[in-house]
Amino acid sequence: MRISDVVAHLRQYCPSFGERVGVALNFQPERGQVKLQTPAAVVFPAGDEAEPSTAQNATVQPVVDQFAVVLILSTADPRRGEHTADLLHLLRAEVWRALIGWTPGAGYEPIEYLSGEVTEMDRSVTYYTLLFSAELTVGHYQGTGDGREPETWQEYELAGLPVLEALDAEVDVIDPIADPNLQKPGPDGRVEFQLGVSE
Repeated sequence: MRISDVVAHLRQYCPSFGERVGVALNFQPERGQVKLQTPAAVVFPAGDEAEPSTAQNATVQPVVDQFAVVLILSTADPRRGEHTADLLHLLRAEVWRALIGWTPGAGYEPIEYLSGEVTEMDRSVTYYTLLFSAELTVGHYQGTGDGREPETWQEYELAGLPVLEALDAEVDVIDPIADPNLQKPGPDGRVEFQLGVSE
């Protein structure tokens, strides 16, 4: 999914951050990658999981996209964490309200919450990581003129085929009208039915 859409949504619907929501790929709090006034949040993709194809003659795979939202808040008093814990509770609820059930883009199911945990804490800053997911299905392009692009190589190849303009079929039945003098049961080499279709 587009992480920029998630960031924009959080900036709009989580007023406690004051629009202090950013993106950091391969985020590691101990490296001090993000310098933001607290409270703030950082969003990054957290991987995806795919299931085997659900179709027999096509590649249609459910894929679960995962992303993380790291809450960054001041550790007010490292000896007594009540204030930090209460602020964490409020920020987490605000992020839940903004994301759980929201559809992050075309083709996606609504976002679900997976888990959360403190990932880093020192005398000044606490990092709490919330993990979310949203499922989509890859491989359902039908070439219907709806503006969607092929999503798999199979779809790309099929989309490049010329339009079917005509079809001719000859049918040599097996039974019961096959000629027993030629072959029983058929096919007997005779064409019993012909079909022609054209635009």
